[in-house]
Parts: sequence; structure tokens; C-alpha cells
Amino acid sequence: MGELTLMSRPPLDGYTGESDGLRLAERSGMAVVSVAVPAHARDEFAVNLRDAWGIDAPPVGRSVVSESGPRLIGLQAAQWFVLMEDAGDRAEKLVAEALGTDVHLTDQSDGWAALEVTGSRCRDVLSRLCMLDLHPDAFPVHAATRTVMEHLAVIVLRNDDERFLLLSPRSSALSFLETVEAAYQQTDF
Repeated sequence: MGELTLMSRPPLDGYTGESDGLRLAERSGMAVVSVAVPAHARDEFAVNLRDAWGIDAPPVGRSVVSESGPRLIGLQAAQWFVLMEDAGDRAEKLVAEALGTDVHLTDQSDGWAALEVTGSRCRDVLSRLCMLDLHPDAFPVHAATRTVMEHLAVIVLRNDDERFLLLSPRSSALSFLETVEAAYQQTDF
């Protein structure tokens, strides 16, 4: 019997698309590690976070980026996502080394599709898909939240005035991409 070779592929197969002031691009290679901190470990977690990455844990609905690269997203009380570029299979180990052994970690990198939406029309397009108020006064840079877009779970993160990162479960990645593509291809803004 011949040998099988498995090849890793990003959920959206490296998708990019542009149309009239909007760009969509898959962000592949991003590690996603879930962090849950039990009550007895919160003080140690805060110290380790400052020592390792020079940041404080953001509250629910906000994110913070360390100078060394990792981004921490506050998703609910005592639970965060850590986003890291180019960490590969080492992501969970790197987070454990930084944050200590009393935190609960789960590498979810293969479970999410990441799509970056950039351009002058990004808020208009996203407003077609979700009920969030994405005006900078209501959803400023580094804001993050869970929501639903066309019945699909999505985490929305604002990176800057005209750039959002959308995370959606890999299991529905193609439906998610089709939904966003359909919204950005509509021209009657």
C-alpha cells in the first residue's frame, strides 16, 4: 500500500478579494489559544502576563496587543483568546510558558477561519451582516465581541479605523465567506 501524505490547508484556501474600496483576505497561520483562569490563579496570571508580554488583561469586549506580538481578546469573565502569528504547533506551549501552569489552555487554531476586512466600505459591509454598532464611538479600535452574521457565529475585532478581523468556526468557513462576499458585492450603499 502506498504512503499517504497529509497536507495542511487554510480554511478559506488563502482567499483574497477586492471590490470598490473593500478588500477581503484570509489570515492564515494565526494561532488561537483559549485561556481560562480559575479564581485562585488570577493574581499570578496578571503578574505573569505583565512579566511575559508587558500587558494587562483586557476587559470583556476589548483586546490588547503586546509589543512582542500576541494579542489578548477579552471574551467573557476570566476567559480570553490569545492570537499569535507564526506560532505553528508551538502556540499552546508558548502561551503556557508565558502565563504559567495554573491557567487552562486549549489550542483552537485549527478550529477557526480568520478573514480580514479592510477599506473605506468595511463598516457599511459589516453593517449588512450584523446588528453591532460599528461606529468608532461605540466600537473603537481594539474592541472585540461575539456576534452572529447570517446565523453564523463570529468574533469581530476592530484593528483600526478601516480594518476588522472576523473569526468564524472552521466548520462553516465557506458559508461564512460566501455571506461576507455577497454583502461586499452589493453596490447600493
